[in-house]
Amino acid sequence: MEGHESAEAKNVSIIFSPVQEEAGALAKMLKVFEDHQVNLLHIESRSSTRGPGYEFMVECDSKCQNLSAAIETVREKSDYFNIISRDYKDNEATVPWFPRRIRDLDRFANQILSYGAELDSDHPGFTDETYRKRRKYFADIAFNYKHGQPLPHVDYTEEETNTWREVFRNLTKLYPTHACQGATGVRSHV
Repeated sequence: MEGHESAEAKNVSIIFSPVQEEAGALAKMLKVFEDHQVNLLHIESRSSTRGPGYEFMVECDSKCQNLSAAIETVREKSDYFNIISRDYKDNEATVPWFPRRIRDLDRFANQILSYGAELDSDHPGFTDETYRKRRKYFADIAFNYKHGQPLPHVDYTEEETNTWREVFRNLTKLYPTHACQGATGVRSHV
């Protein structure tokens, strides 16, 4: 998409609580990343949900070569330590990232949506300029939407409305023979 960074799902988030709660504790832990030349993309501090004190969350650029060494050093200096990642494999204790609140999805949605704007050359709409513009229009709406905003109004073309009308009619005919009982039961109440 134009104007949007190409995002790869390669970042690693670490949540930790230093062994010693003291002034400058975060600065000491951040020095570990600096010493290992690990680029930090996001830093948060918050009250710990596990006990008194604070915990810190840092999002690291996983393209940094010394990330594993930095992670091990932080682990050794932490009372609580957890890795949250979608693809960090160097550690058995890694917890895959998952959203805990709806707004958490905003943070990672753009990584997925960035793939929706461009088409592979073997896609049927690859050479259709009208289709490509319309697809980009919808991808831009989704890319810029954040949880809590009102849903934007979209004016569908007559062709789009007719297409989805036909899809609905054909799917409706298939419900009795192809849908599970739960879906057909709910559909009768709509």
